[in-house]
Amino acid sequence: MTQALSELETVFEALCGVGFQRTDRGLEQFRQHQSTGQQPRNPDPYFVALSRGKQQRDFLSTEYRHLWVTGEWWGFRQLWVDWRGRRWILPFLLRWYALLPDWLTDETLTEDALDSLLMRLAISEAATP
Repeated sequence: MTQALSELETVFEALCGVGFQRTDRGLEQFRQHQSTGQQPRNPDPYFVALSRGKQQRDFLSTEYRHLWVTGEWWGFRQLWVDWRGRRWILPFLLRWYALLPDWLTDETLTEDALDSLLMRLAISEAATP
């Protein structure tokens, strides 16, 4: 493949859940579909993979927002645990949340270090009038 992927297209790849081979044809079909809404007549498997990844991103983003709004939210720490190894994706799933904590995408923190950080933040916040 000769074309570079955008950061968002890389997210779609990571979320597609199917095997694929990158092709310029599939990427072009995907970009065309995104700009015009027209489905390709003969979809390339890579187009299908990117489309599935986009659907998954849209679903997760909507689901996380719904959990937040309804109060069923389990918190950023649980997302940090659940997305270990792929935390770089979280800002794309939580784009509706204005100020994500810096530690959310940190792959170098241990759980103990994160818990210590969160405790210090909670104490600091509680002490602020």
